[in-house]
Amino acid sequence: MERFANLIIEKRNLFLLIILGVTLFFGYQATKLEVGTVFVDLLPKNHEYIDVHNEVRNVFGGANQVLVMVQVKDTEKGGKYKDIFNPDTLSKVKFITDELKKFNGVDRYKILSIAHRKVRDMKMTSEGYISNPLMWPDVPQTKEDLEKLRLTVYGNSMAYPGLVSLDSRNALIMVDFFEEHIDYATCFKEFQELRRKMEDENHIVAIAGEPMHLGYIDSYVGDVLKILAYTIGAMMLVFLFYFRSKRGMVLPVFAALVSAIWGLGFLSMLGFNLDPLVLVFPFLIAAMAASHSTQVLKRYKEEAAKYPDNKEACKSVIRSLFMPGFAGILTDASGIIIIAITPIAILQKITVSCAFWAFATVIIAMILVPILLSYMPLKPEKPGKSLLDRLLMAAGGWINRSGKYVITAASIILFAWGCTYLNKITIGNAVPGSEILWPFHRYNVDSFRITFSMPLLNPLYIILDTGKSQGAVKAEATREILKFARYMKKTPNRKVMLVQTIQGRIPGIHSGMRERDPRWRFLPVDDRQTEFLYRSAMQMGGPGSFDKFVDLGDRNVNIIIFCRDKTAQTIKEVFSRIKYYIENESTIKGTDMKYKLAGGAVGVQAAINECLTDYQLITLGLALLVVFCFCTVVFRSFVAGIIILMPLLLSNVLAFTFMVLNNPPLPLTTATLPVSSVGIGLGVDYGIYLVSRIIEEYRRNGKSLSDAVTIAMGTTGKAIIYIATTLICGIVFWFLSKMMFQALMGLLLAIILTLNMLGALLVIPSFVLLFKPKFITAKKTKTT
Repeated sequence: MERFANLIIEKRNLFLLIILGVTLFFGYQATKLEVGTVFVDLLPKNHEYIDVHNEVRNVFGGANQVLVMVQVKDTEKGGKYKDIFNPDTLSKVKFITDELKKFNGVDRYKILSIAHRKVRDMKMTSEGYISNPLMWPDVPQTKEDLEKLRLTVYGNSMAYPGLVSLDSRNALIMVDFFEEHIDYATCFKEFQELRRKMEDENHIVAIAGEPMHLGYIDSYVGDVLKILAYTIGAMMLVFLFYFRSKRGMVLPVFAALVSAIWGLGFLSMLGFNLDPLVLVFPFLIAAMAASHSTQVLKRYKEEAAKYPDNKEACKSVIRSLFMPGFAGILTDASGIIIIAITPIAILQKITVSCAFWAFATVIIAMILVPILLSYMPLKPEKPGKSLLDRLLMAAGGWINRSGKYVITAASIILFAWGCTYLNKITIGNAVPGSEILWPFHRYNVDSFRITFSMPLLNPLYIILDTGKSQGAVKAEATREILKFARYMKKTPNRKVMLVQTIQGRIPGIHSGMRERDPRWRFLPVDDRQTEFLYRSAMQMGGPGSFDKFVDLGDRNVNIIIFCRDKTAQTIKEVFSRIKYYIENESTIKGTDMKYKLAGGAVGVQAAINECLTDYQLITLGLALLVVFCFCTVVFRSFVAGIIILMPLLLSNVLAFTFMVLNNPPLPLTTATLPVSSVGIGLGVDYGIYLVSRIIEEYRRNGKSLSDAVTIAMGTTGKAIIYIATTLICGIVFWFLSKMMFQALMGLLLAIILTLNMLGALLVIPSFVLLFKPKFITAKKTKTT
């Protein structure tokens, strides 16, 4: 290390030029980085639900459906109309229906409303079937025509209550987009412009669906960048307060910015995009660079008091901190890369780049910062003890006496208490609507408005593969589908709002052939008659009318289950009921037919939830195992690994407890999954630096163990407080975010950072003093 430190400082000009060149290269690459959401990146790879989703999305529709609802304002609140059956409202429905055909990436065959030619009024007379568009091509204008349309809609099972609400105050327009062609930012702007044109003093236009949701998130990137700017400013002020120097204020933030250039440039160089959903992750990695740089600055102030030459002080900093810093950073990077085993592309992309980013901190914090300090005038720390010094020394004395017993007992009790909540953590959406946006955000208000009026926002596609072409025509397929639909409609607690199938029309057609006698509203016993009625149902619609229910070869049938919401509990109950039916109630066993799960927005969310459930404990466990292994290798002791690991385990358990007890609960999602691993990385840094300083004081400087602990707390412990409190002060600004997720994540991060700081300052010294581990006490050397 001495030769290495000499090389770095004596050849500092060369190393500085190399680092500058690399920074310029990555800076150029970063200018080409695209910020936005790619929907396929959010989906688990090789999951059976996603395989089905990919198979049927261009046939029956995918998870990029948007619902636009035109709502007539209540007359008691100043509205002009009592329902939608007036020329003004119906003209808006028609205009929206026509405009959607022009949208970027739209699937024109998946547009549906009462103003679309596919929605038809079908009647049976002595002359045969009569099928006319419900309201196409013109909007009725006279009172008689409007009343005729009203009665026609009320008698049409496809339009009422599917496209017109039961109270007749809402009209729905449904549209789907191609995943390969949709641009969420463009789509969002088009819908916002459409709403601006259509809303007035008599109408509300509610828009909901995943493209709109992701569009809102994309639109807040600028606000997130503003918050990051506020955060940087706050961190600089806190560093100025702590270090009382410009270098102390600027260098940690400068190191974080350089690391950000390297990390984002590397992300762009790999051809990846930066998703707004995981913007918190790069911030944390940049915070690591600031964290290690603060350790360097704090140690530099100590070494500057010992050496008259600035270069010698910087060499001493590298000698003392490079190995523990390298160990901490390597542990960080290894813990982050563990997340890449989760088969979700967005996590794999961001963790691969952030692992490189974290590893680059070795060069930036442990080499660049000392080099920059070597160019600056020597500025030793002024003698004297501050209030923080005295508090840390007092805390060290208390831990030496009775504190170690109190802290150890409290840690055991808190850990046991926190473990009782681990199985209660919510995986997936915790509340209806979007958990990323605030409850009264326009998107959530629109989602609730649509869900409560017309429950078609959350479709789940269950595919019955009949095993052969024209298999959907067979009577046995029709009987099975109707049985399954009836079973799902009985799902408790109204978790299922509606079930739609093409076969569900057959009993109505059977009745219609007998002058709509309700006594004939059932499925015929004769198979040939059932098959005839199925073909009749398919022929009664216009071209493409039933594309969302059956494919062109009549092999795969789509059963659409509209769920109340996409919360984790709803998905769990609905899928449990589906799987129970397939296993115990289905009549297709022993046939060529089989059910395939699942597509639609709810099917995709179910796949994500199952993936997170399978991998949350694996990633956390492996991250902790990596920490344990690295600490064991660095300090050549299993006990060292355990001592550093225990406070990290405690802080994560307590963080998960907070997620459960928070109101609303903070769920485990694709965006929150990496936070615990990064939190482990920040925490292990504290522990490694503190233990290294205890060893250094005990062995090299000949202090007693209690004195070594006290000195370590007053020096390295002080740096830990600097780092943690600075980051916490910066995170406060996240509460200004328009995204509730970021505000709650800021709170969760503040809690994790606080717990990591307390764990390093209280739990680790207590364990060291209580157990007197041999990896510290075995090789004491006397001072000369």
